[in-house]
Amino acid sequence: MTAKIISVTNGKGGTGKTTVAYPLACGLVSKGHNVLFVDLDPQRSSLKWTAKAQEEDVLNVPRAVGIEKPRFMDDILSLRGSFDYIVIDSPGSLSDELLPAQLLKISDLVFIPIQPSPMDVDDSATILRMTESALIQRDDLKAFVLITRDKEKTILSKTIGNALEDYNIPMFPVRIFDGELHKQLRGSGRTTFDPIQGLSKGEKRLVDNMNDFLNKALEVLQ
Repeated sequence: MTAKIISVTNGKGGTGKTTVAYPLACGLVSKGHNVLFVDLDPQRSSLKWTAKAQEEDVLNVPRAVGIEKPRFMDDILSLRGSFDYIVIDSPGSLSDELLPAQLLKISDLVFIPIQPSPMDVDDSATILRMTESALIQRDDLKAFVLITRDKEKTILSKTIGNALEDYNIPMFPVRIFDGELHKQLRGSGRTTFDPIQGLSKGEKRLVDNMNDFLNKALEVLQ
């Protein structure tokens, strides 16, 4: 067994990295996979989510660890033989460009979460350029811009592709919809991949959206 490594990274804060990375890990657990979730953020916000899940005895919880940046590559690669998937949540500020470069070197799949606005694309220019270079150097790397906090009917949502035309990175075919359900579930340590009762039509749509995201990610990794 050699784990597939999935990284969620962007040096811009507020892009929804943790809202993507941790639920993705939980979704993989719900599919019966052995998953390690790695939190590289010094604030350890993802590990707080995991701790709450353990307190509440939530069903789909990955094994989770926080790893310090100077040695994270060796630590992760040493664990690759013990899991099916390793999901990495990078820090919200990438002051050290070595970290994303290392993630692009070891990952099988990379998501760059970006909110649908030209300003967010501009603020993500560094990681986008680095990813372009990595895609040229590595034929086996799969990397995508992942639109997050998407409000489908807005002009920004409809035109975000124009802002990304300068970058030779594909947009992931499933966008992550905006919704309060994600915040509400986080407060109880859960994700959309856990059993939830009494959902509204809009909330069910968010659950379906995350399922679509998970299934497409698994398809890409085949």
